[in-house]
Amino acid sequence: MADTASEASIITLQQYQTGTYDGYHDSFQLPIVAEERANYSDSIAIRLTDNSMSPRLTVGMQLRARPVPVSDWDYLNSTVVAVLYRSTLVVRRIKENDLLSRGYLTLYADSPDAGYVHVRREDLKSIWRAIEIISGEIE
Repeated sequence: MADTASEASIITLQQYQTGTYDGYHDSFQLPIVAEERANYSDSIAIRLTDNSMSPRLTVGMQLRARPVPVSDWDYLNSTVVAVLYRSTLVVRRIKENDLLSRGYLTLYADSPDAGYVHVRREDLKSIWRAIEIISGEIE
């Protein structure tokens, strides 16, 4: 190995799982390059428990996600997000954002069998932008 090789580091992320939201579920340890530790400071891990985002994202995969500030919710579009609304945590794709005009967000599943859901602004509790797949097999 070269003398300039970066030192490895392990970080622990709080892990949540999709479905009925019951808070912090477990922890997930992720090896990273030590110099990049700051890039992970506000990240969480989300474990998928359904195939609504298949074929790309499947049951058992872990995603790293970062919180989206409430002030940015009105402008989210064409992105994969984890959304906590009412007492449900889902991973979906935003294709239509009508928060400014009609007061709701439309969340689409990638699987044609899972469809979409309209979520009213007052039901939204948190939104995280999916950053990367950190564990799981790609089919």
